[in-house]
Amino acid sequence: MYGQVAEEVGLTWGGRWKMMDLGHVEYHKPGFKLGRSSAR
Repeated sequence: MYGQVAEEVGLTWGGRWKMMDLGHVEYHKPGFKLGRSSAR
């Protein structure tokens, strides 16, 4: 239920990850990219 509610409000739930983390949620701004910026 926790993961379902988190996803309904736009969060990423750790229960869907390859290495599950059931108590973890994350918010990513639209357009957010993981990794280093190439604009160095």
